[in-house]
Amino acid sequence: MDQRAEAFQQQLQQEFPERNLELPEVTTNVRFTYILSFVFFSLFFIAAAAYLSHLATRRINTSIQQFQRDVKSIETARDLKNFNAQPDTFVFSELGEAFASVNQLARRLEKILVDKSLLEDALEEAEREDSMAADILYGHLIEKNADNPLGIMHRIQSSSNFSGDIVLVRRSPSGSIFVLLADATGHGLSATITIMPVISVFDTMVKKGHRLPFILREMNKRLLKDLPDDRFVAATLIEIDPTDQELRLWNGGMPEGFLLDGRSTPVQGFRSRHMALGILEDALFDAAPERLPLPDQGYLLSYSDGLIEQDNPEGEAFAETGLLKAIRHHPAKNLITGLLGDVEQHAGKPIPDDDISLLLLDFKRLHSSLMPAEESCRISDLTLPAAPFQWQIRVQGEQLINQAIPALTNDFLHTLGLDPEVIQKVFTVAHELTSRALHDNLLQLPAELKQDLLEEEGERGLQYYYQQRREALSRLDPDSFMEVKLASHPGRDGQAGYLEIEVRDNGQGQGRSLLEDHSLFWHYSQVEILDEGHFIRAHL
Repeated sequence: MDQRAEAFQQQLQQEFPERNLELPEVTTNVRFTYILSFVFFSLFFIAAAAYLSHLATRRINTSIQQFQRDVKSIETARDLKNFNAQPDTFVFSELGEAFASVNQLARRLEKILVDKSLLEDALEEAEREDSMAADILYGHLIEKNADNPLGIMHRIQSSSNFSGDIVLVRRSPSGSIFVLLADATGHGLSATITIMPVISVFDTMVKKGHRLPFILREMNKRLLKDLPDDRFVAATLIEIDPTDQELRLWNGGMPEGFLLDGRSTPVQGFRSRHMALGILEDALFDAAPERLPLPDQGYLLSYSDGLIEQDNPEGEAFAETGLLKAIRHHPAKNLITGLLGDVEQHAGKPIPDDDISLLLLDFKRLHSSLMPAEESCRISDLTLPAAPFQWQIRVQGEQLINQAIPALTNDFLHTLGLDPEVIQKVFTVAHELTSRALHDNLLQLPAELKQDLLEEEGERGLQYYYQQRREALSRLDPDSFMEVKLASHPGRDGQAGYLEIEVRDNGQGQGRSLLEDHSLFWHYSQVEILDEGHFIRAHL
């Protein structure tokens, strides 16, 4: 220190030689005072800084604790609306900005939750409406109006509330049982809308007594008319005819069905031979079914493509190999349940990616449900309308191929509001007489020929008979005709009333065979067979 003082003194002398400048002597007291002042102010500022830091930390902790309490109190969107995080005043502006951002986030979350709540309410309402519509469709329109004869088992495993698959079973006035298994393009409600025209046509035409080819043609025409070009319906339609003891099957776009023997072993397949409904124009549409004798035992399995196209997590389809394996491992009585269980296990989830429908016919049990038309309409007395009526129709040439006269009589009698049992009996008689007139007289193919071929050669003989029938229809004379007349004669003056049915044709066959078939006569209270069997007048 002294050396620095002397150096500083010399520097002053050199700068100001005319003056006599001397530095005051720094004493120990001065030095001590200087040190104490430095220490005091240092400690003061350190203490002040520590206090202010403690105060700020305390304020921050208080704000954070309040913020945590506000956050914990949030349970609903209304709580978010009232949420307003505010730091204590003294806290840094950065924390205030953070709290302001949190408040903005709360406002956004509140709006999101309100929108989410509205969406959930809308979805819940839509779910209720879907469930109600599904109950109406499947519980009333389909299930309530369905026939459930013994020996026909079916299940639908839907991928949503609405299904594009459908299985319908209906009994015709002719005594036949019709079974429809259909699969519309798409999924859910759109697929259900696509399939509704098929359901409507099937129900109406089976009830009126139309034959399988005409039902198929009408369904195809309705879909072409009502649906866009990219919509169609794959279908399998089966007719079980107890009168002719035939099984008729048409497969359009569905997977291969299988005829199983009594041990559930596949013995015959029914691959799709036709396009799906709603694709081809009527002139190109083929409605001819496969025909085979009605089996006494065994089973028929049919299904939609949702069964074999179901993938597992590795992307492998259940496929036909999985189906055939399941058929071998499950007894027929548990086949439907077993197949659905195997597919669920294969997919690893209970709800399939696509709708699955299954149909199983048990012929042994089904025979106990079959009832030929004549057995289903034995009526002791007819209840006729008070006023008489008369109805007549004449079909000629190519129109005889359609042979829908019984269905037309059915339509007419329904418009009169007659008792359903009366309509059933009239339909049966009209069906029987017109069929005999067509085959025995116009086509010259008597029923005995068909029965003989069936007994001698089985399915092969049946196919030969229908080949002969197609050739006979192609040779049919344009002037050939069939005429049917219905007339009601209500009872008067104590006399019983009756219905009169007349069937007339101009065929070349020998209709006298009708006289030899005494099983026909129980239908009628009076019958006349005239003109060698080409004119029949019957009273009911």
